[in-house]
Amino acid sequence: MQAKNKNDIMVYAKASDLCDAAVRREYDFIYSRFLTPAEQIIYYTAVREEYPILLSRCFFFGGALMADRRVCVMAPSYVDAPPLSSPAEIFSEERERLFCEIASAYAADESFGIVPLSVTGSGFAELSHRHYMGSILSLGIEREVLGDIAVTGKSSAVIFASDTIAPYICESLTKIGRDGVAVSAFHVPDGFKVPHEFKEMTLVAASDRVDSIVSSITNQSRATAKEYCLTGLVEINYVTVTEADKRLSPGDKISVRGYGKYIIDAFSGETRSGRARISVRKYI
Repeated sequence: MQAKNKNDIMVYAKASDLCDAAVRREYDFIYSRFLTPAEQIIYYTAVREEYPILLSRCFFFGGALMADRRVCVMAPSYVDAPPLSSPAEIFSEERERLFCEIASAYAADESFGIVPLSVTGSGFAELSHRHYMGSILSLGIEREVLGDIAVTGKSSAVIFASDTIAPYICESLTKIGRDGVAVSAFHVPDGFKVPHEFKEMTLVAASDRVDSIVSSITNQSRATAKEYCLTGLVEINYVTVTEADKRLSPGDKISVRGYGKYIIDAFSGETRSGRARISVRKYI
């Protein structure tokens, strides 16, 4: 892998260590800490480049379907599964459901280091993802031991935490903002998906090029948008891009640091002036 920074090098090295352990302990389930989507791609890259024989044993799971932050799990060698064929496949619901079937059949009592916690408030205050995250981090907890926070209601959520920190959260998390909360272990029902909230938007850009779309997202000039790309502030499908002329397609996810993350749904025609009209969803 052509590592771009020290963090990427460290993540790649940890991925290699996980692969080494999977080769040595071929009859065990081996798993990592929680990984960001970008780190998951680095893990996949390490497997593909150094241990391609493990591609059929490689899965990513965050405690529920469609989580963003997930652990990398290496299944035992006796598990018969198709190999991962692309970075996009590691984020597919089909692959996650396959892993759930494998885990149910061969490791029903294994948590893979993930403990789901139910958090319930008084019901009088409306609590958002930001409220939960801020209160948890204020306890001195590092982000890497936390998976997703699934907001399930006006004053309820499910927190996916590392088994090393879950007891501390249960003991110490008594308030979210000013609202008192109760925290307890949670059983994730079959088919439970981490909910994501979006705001539907229409962008107008000169073309389907990255710099054009970044210009529309940020309301900055094409020259400034190009500079954002060149300085590593833009990700496409969780991979940093520096090519301002890269073209995007429906289904692509684009993130601009400081401006949020978007899913491109469709290029829905042109304006009278010939500019592209783009339907997107912004994560909120």
